[in-house]
Amino acid sequence: MNDGEMSVDLRMSTKKVKKKTVVKKKAVKKKRSVKKTEKKNSSLFKKAPKNREFYAIDGNVFDSVKEFSLGLREMNDNTFWHHVTPDRNDFANWVEEIFKDKELAEQLHKAADKTHTEIIVLRHIVKKS
Repeated sequence: MNDGEMSVDLRMSTKKVKKKTVVKKKAVKKKRSVKKTEKKNSSLFKKAPKNREFYAIDGNVFDSVKEFSLGLREMNDNTFWHHVTPDRNDFANWVEEIFKDKELAEQLHKAADKTHTEIIVLRHIVKKS
């Protein structure tokens, strides 16, 4: 070796190295959590028992709040006013009696007309969905 040169030992050691196995976990998408009791108890997800559906005077039959909301849009004024009078509201009574949804029933009792009734039902659906 000359002056200023260094000696480096390049021999490799014979030490065994264990390979690590890496397992990648798949990303799990989080779903919007809905309490089962909330969903189960919501009138939106219930169907009326057989023979407890709402039978409108025009022949339409509704077995859920969602179905009622769809039918309400197509319902003619004569049919609506047959079921909603100053003395009674058949829709509100049905919702309260069959689905035990007092909140929606109270709002339906206060509805002034068909359009207002539609708005109340649609808002309720959005709120409970």
